[in-house]
Amino acid sequence: MKTKILYALLALVVSFGLWLYVITVENPESEITVYNIPVILDNESVLAERGLMVLSDKVPTVTLKLSGNRSHLNKLNSSNITLVADMSRVYEAGEQPISYSIAYPGDIPRNSIEVLSQLPVQVALTVVERSSMDVPVNVTYRGEVDVEKFRREDPVLDYDTIHVSGPASLVNELEKAEIVVDLEGKTETISQAYRYVLYDKSGAVVDDDSLTVDVSEIKLTLKIQRFKELPVVFGNVNYGGGTSPENTHLAIRVPSITVAGSEQLLDSLHVITLEDIDLGMLNLSLGENVFQIPFADKLPDGVTNLSGLNEIEVVVTLSEKLVTKTVTITQFQTLNVPEGKYVNLQTKRLDVMLRGPADAIARITPEQIVASVDFTGAGTAAMPYKVDIQITDTDLVGIFGSYSVNAKLTDTPPA
Repeated sequence: MKTKILYALLALVVSFGLWLYVITVENPESEITVYNIPVILDNESVLAERGLMVLSDKVPTVTLKLSGNRSHLNKLNSSNITLVADMSRVYEAGEQPISYSIAYPGDIPRNSIEVLSQLPVQVALTVVERSSMDVPVNVTYRGEVDVEKFRREDPVLDYDTIHVSGPASLVNELEKAEIVVDLEGKTETISQAYRYVLYDKSGAVVDDDSLTVDVSEIKLTLKIQRFKELPVVFGNVNYGGGTSPENTHLAIRVPSITVAGSEQLLDSLHVITLEDIDLGMLNLSLGENVFQIPFADKLPDGVTNLSGLNEIEVVVTLSEKLVTKTVTITQFQTLNVPEGKYVNLQTKRLDVMLRGPADAIARITPEQIVASVDFTGAGTAAMPYKVDIQITDTDLVGIFGSYSVNAKLTDTPPA
């Protein structure tokens, strides 16, 4: 029984060997059909230079029936057979039948494969006129920020236009690329990428795979800030130089400014306080005196001044009852002169301005005007020194302006 089984197996092996010999040696030729082989469109850039393009939403395919050595045919499939259609042979728009070349993998000789049939023999392509243009980007809004508390600036786009290429019949009708931004409930700056929608001149959406664009998304930055109105007030006012609350009126031309920033920053801001004013140092005339006081440095970083002003106009009005008078000082007190040094005053006379009510100024005597010069830490070089001038026994009259004398310290008394 075992012997019969062995003979049967041996006969099967011999039969398979004979079959293999027949198909590979005695009868090596065979046929195959390869379906859906894609056709590569070569030299489309040349076509574009001619103002043309292929209008197609899918890659053309071909079915080949091939004959040849079975060992070669067994290596072929739709992914390693290369079909190439040369588009540089096309010169005009319209339906174009295009021939294609056939190439096989490098280890298969071309003359070892016979093409029995090819369906289709030529691929039918629709060629149309091609056009390009820059399409403007528009931003539209859905909803709005709370205009009672917040403001938004104009959007900033990383691209203001979209470059679109494609069939001239579509491209030439384009009007805009639109981005829609939802502002409902927004309280903070928006910075993100948006996809856009193309519209034609009739207002219809254009969504066609034959169009190519240089960017698919556009980054938009839209600054949204809370705003607040802040009152402007005076800082400390020094009523010197004969001025007083009774004879001097101060006013701010712009009583408030509008600023914008984060809620945290604005919650900490309640008022804009101007720099201190020393009326005794100002050269004021009777009636209105207008000054510009900068205030930008009063705003913290992150707060935007929306008023368009960098300075606040202040009006100082002196009463017509005030008068001015020029007096000449010839006597000076010297204070804190370094030990062993002597003061050589090179300025002998100093004209100073008095201001106050007429009757009070009329009562001023030279003895009431005291001018002193402080030489604390002074060197030997000739230089100007500040003069401090006081009027004793009255608060109604004051000195206005700043004054100095030229002086030099010496080792010997002045002659």
